[in-house]
Amino acid sequence: MAPQKPRMLHDTRDMAWSLIPLLLIMVVVAAIASQCSFSPGGPTAGPVPSFDVDAGLKYDARELDFPIRQPKVP
Repeated sequence: MAPQKPRMLHDTRDMAWSLIPLLLIMVVVAAIASQCSFSPGGPTAGPVPSFDVDAGLKYDARELDFPIRQPKVP
């Protein structure tokens, strides 16, 4: 009887059969967590979020130990 060839000399089918279940598990977990979306037409532009800079800087000035200054915007 011929000796078994080393594991390194096996073909890529072993790797493919190992990766397929892992990829399926990854897709199922991502679908359950709702962290992925499929959009064949590309991303859509949403509304730009608003942020109150004055209130944010005042909050930072109260909470942080170093001085916060509001920069002059041209």
